[in-house]
Amino acid sequence: MPDAVIPRRLTRGALLLILPAMLVLAGCHGGPDAAGMYARARSEAARGDRAARTSFALASRDYGRALATLDRLVQRYPDSPQARRIRSGHGSLGSRSLATFRKRVVPHMRRLAQLESRADLFDLAHACIHAFATSGGHEALTEDLVDGLVEAGDYARGARLARTLPAPAHGQGSVARILALASDGHVREARAMVQGMQPGVNRTIGRLNLLSGLIHAGDRQAADREVPAIVDGIQQVHSRYQAVLMIMLADDLGRLGRVEDARRIAEGIPDQVPGLKSSALSAVAGAAHKAGRDALARQLAGHAYALGRKAHKASARVEYIVQAATAMAAAGDRQAAQRMFARAHGIARRLPGGAPYRLSAGLAIADGEARAGFRQAASEDLARTVAGFHAAGISPDQRQTGMPVAEVYARTGRYGQAVADLASMHSPMRFADDMIRLAVVYHQAGLQPTPRQKHVLVAHFAQLREVAAGQRGGGSS
Repeated sequence: MPDAVIPRRLTRGALLLILPAMLVLAGCHGGPDAAGMYARARSEAARGDRAARTSFALASRDYGRALATLDRLVQRYPDSPQARRIRSGHGSLGSRSLATFRKRVVPHMRRLAQLESRADLFDLAHACIHAFATSGGHEALTEDLVDGLVEAGDYARGARLARTLPAPAHGQGSVARILALASDGHVREARAMVQGMQPGVNRTIGRLNLLSGLIHAGDRQAADREVPAIVDGIQQVHSRYQAVLMIMLADDLGRLGRVEDARRIAEGIPDQVPGLKSSALSAVAGAAHKAGRDALARQLAGHAYALGRKAHKASARVEYIVQAATAMAAAGDRQAAQRMFARAHGIARRLPGGAPYRLSAGLAIADGEARAGFRQAASEDLARTVAGFHAAGISPDQRQTGMPVAEVYARTGRYGQAVADLASMHSPMRFADDMIRLAVVYHQAGLQPTPRQKHVLVAHFAQLREVAAGQRGGGSS
């Protein structure tokens, strides 16, 4: 039968029978298909490199595809030159050997993708603590993280993390563990820790943390029962400790709604420590405002302001005046609060000691203005303060301030700038500690970082790890 009259369906059927055999023969020798698959794997790895600039999840996906392509190549074309290179580990993807890509680059990217996908910044701060902290620094930063979780209302996670801290006993150990466990309802365990502490100042501090935890847990009756023992403990310690302990008690009583009791405790602080008394009165003013007693709150805030101006150190005066101004604004007298902030500015401009002290005071004022609802003024003061740090040659890691710049940025609503400020730090410990404070602000605002913001912070974390590994003589993991 001539070729021209062979039915088309018969020709197609014959080709379908012949084609698999042709592919098998080609696989025995490699050929263009093996080379094409190797080129595709390189392309997928290069796509992952580009994706890593914005998303570790996308980069991890592309890297995984590159590995899968290489594995299929070896399976389909086992005798090809490309397959032999892959099996020997002598091939490369870009500037990396296949062995490095498979054993180090891909697992590292998966870990970063997992970290990037987590819910909040507390997780990233925890990862930083594990990656960088020394034994002593690890405990201190973990305490900060526990306190931040409790402040954000995440009691269960705070309690789980607190169990990794040493239990307080004989004056040693972490009182943050008491706070977190009591906040999560583990009162018996927390109380047993308090009883194991050294009598005096240490046990009283333990009781105050237990009280604070009970308040967080909403157990008002148990909190009320704890107060008499705390008052008795404060009366028995040395006078130089009493004022600080009374501030803590006044703050807790205010949060418990016992405003008059809190007021009596605050007003009982000796006038010889006007700054500490001012701080306590500002805290009680805030409690009075929350109880709907704004007239009393304004009276207490005014008294706190007058005492704050008498503080012995000028830098402390700024801090106490800012606290009073914030309480006054919350109580409804915004004009009086503005006058107080103006007074704080005047003191800050004349602070001795050079630019670092004045800039630190300016940051404290901006933070207070943000908390008080004066966002525009806070943003302007913060911008001037940050510009002052730059002009003085003070890097983000060298700022000696009472709160992170990133936290104040966030309180003014500039979360992107807050993240950028964190990502400019070279000290892993400062990076982790400041991130805890930023995480608290996010939670208080009911927000989560955007995927882009999390990527920026995870990328900086990875960079800090590479630097630390290089300093130890290793490589990135």
